[in-house]
Amino acid sequence: MKKLKHVVGAIAVALVIPFAGAHSAEIEGVKMSKSEVTAMFSGKTDVWQSGNGASYTGPDGTYLFKFKGNRGQGNWSVSDSGTLCLKVQKWWGDKNNCNWEYYKVGDIIKHRDIKKDTLVILDMKNITEGNSL
Repeated sequence: MKKLKHVVGAIAVALVIPFAGAHSAEIEGVKMSKSEVTAMFSGKTDVWQSGNGASYTGPDGTYLFKFKGNRGQGNWSVSDSGTLCLKVQKWWGDKNNCNWEYYKVGDIIKHRDIKKDTLVILDMKNITEGNSL
């Protein structure tokens, strides 16, 4: 279960820089829309901060990942409110996990894990076009 928690925290983010002590009540910026979040991830590979894995979010809703040498797949979507959702049978069964929000402050994009109530800044250099898994 401990490994799963680490994976979940890294799934939707690229290399991130912790925003020490930042919680949802302290979020500055404008929440990104469904179309903005979709455009940010669709058809792209995201190398995770941990260095233990990466994911590809296909334009058709396919979610592919590799983690510590293991590979798997599921589905991804973005809710009407702009929240990133993942459905990976291997991790959560049939549950659709909608736990990640994104906020813009100028050129900076912040990633919020709703469940953990954490906020980090994305390093967009680690989200690249195409499937490089």
